[in-house]
Amino acid sequence: MNAHPPGRRTDASRTADRLLIAFAFVAFGAIALPTYGIVAALQPSSEFGRVVAAYGGVFIVGSLLWASRSMASGPTAPTCSARSSASPACA
Repeated sequence: MNAHPPGRRTDASRTADRLLIAFAFVAFGAIALPTYGIVAALQPSSEFGRVVAAYGGVFIVGSLLWASRSMASGPTAPTCSARSSASPACA
């Protein structure tokens, strides 16, 4: 006898899907990061530093947008606790 109705997913299968997606992102990053470094190192143009700086700005903005969408809120100020009170942000 089948414990679950057909077409209904279990928590274990959802967890497996999430792990597979996470692994795919890690694999993509592990390939993309060295590839980007190699491409950057092989550029003959002296102007490539400006391109890298522009890319960095786009990357930061994209990261903030992604974080705000995935967390359903924007960036927050750091919280100060007894452990982190030595941080300059908590002064």
